[in-house]
Amino acid sequence: MYRFKFYYNDGTSGLSGGYAMRPTALYFEFDGLLDLDEFNNLSEKNMTTKKLLKLAVRAYKDFEPDFYRIEIINDKTNEIVDYIELKEVK
Repeated sequence: MYRFKFYYNDGTSGLSGGYAMRPTALYFEFDGLLDLDEFNNLSEKNMTTKKLLKLAVRAYKDFEPDFYRIEIINDKTNEIVDYIELKEVK
């Protein structure tokens, strides 16, 4: 199982509530966070972890406290699959 892990500016971290069987399937977490038309056009077939992380920054920016990093992690092993720093997103 995979999920997002957030790192906040106050030194804490937290995990997203949802899980996915594959990292690229985590885009389902964006239901209700992105414009409905944009969400409906997302597809795992065309998803990469980098694209997913950039979308995660946009989707969560108004719903999570100040974060500076998002990771995709394997929830059982805590292995980092990929990550993005907020400063990388323009």
